[in-house]
Amino acid sequence: GINAEYGVFSTIWIRGQRLRLDIMLSRIGFRSAFQKHTPIASPTRHLRYYSTPNSSVPSILQILQSSNAIHNEIKRFGVNKRFSDMAIHGNIVYIAGQVPKNTQLDITDQTKDVLAQIDKLLDQAGTDKTRILMSTVYLSDMKNYEGMNKAWEEWVTSGNTPPRATVQATLANPEWKVEIVVTAAT
Repeated sequence: GINAEYGVFSTIWIRGQRLRLDIMLSRIGFRSAFQKHTPIASPTRHLRYYSTPNSSVPSILQILQSSNAIHNEIKRFGVNKRFSDMAIHGNIVYIAGQVPKNTQLDITDQTKDVLAQIDKLLDQAGTDKTRILMSTVYLSDMKNYEGMNKAWEEWVTSGNTPPRATVQATLANPEWKVEIVVTAAT
């Protein structure tokens, strides 16, 4: 849009965040900004060209740099001496391997227990299982594959089944039959 002071305001998306930019430009710069319709190979170079270094309005480059700082923050949850239950970086949620709380259950119920824990962590991160980007399932024995899949198929949402790898591994506790790691978008 255009304001009365020969300024330009625009809504742009930077790494998933919507920003409104108010940029003061001269009449010549204003015209050239709107006459240029070629794709931008380097957004930073383009933004530096159209930013106003002598203006009290922050340059687009400064806004981009502050946006990068926001996205470089890492938030950790359930931190203990060895690991965190979950970390969020930018718009990505990383959930550590979740294991069953009740080891006396069969594989299907251990898997349901683990998936319920994942649901709680995803909720804490402000997302849900429809936003899972990747999952890795570790089974203590591949003989448990069908029992794990029974719980998994009840849990996933039709049309939103994430990519998944399933491998056999020696788990830290011999009573655990399953451990699941998830990466999701916020």
